[in-house]
Amino acid sequence: MVKAMVLRAAGTNCYAETRFALEKAGFSVDDVHVNELINGSKKLVNYNLLAIPGGLPAN
Repeated sequence: MVKAMVLRAAGTNCYAETRFALEKAGFSVDDVHVNELINGSKKLVNYNLLAIPGGLPAN
């Protein structure tokens, strides 16, 4: 299965929606906090796609 990383960080929006869309497209998805990349517990090389979500909050 093709693996996708959805990058999370303080203040990011729409990561749940991004995950949902990628799963619907057939990806195996992991939500990864930016600190997990920094400390080496997750490696970008283990993924086929990096999604950096964003967007404006709905008010």
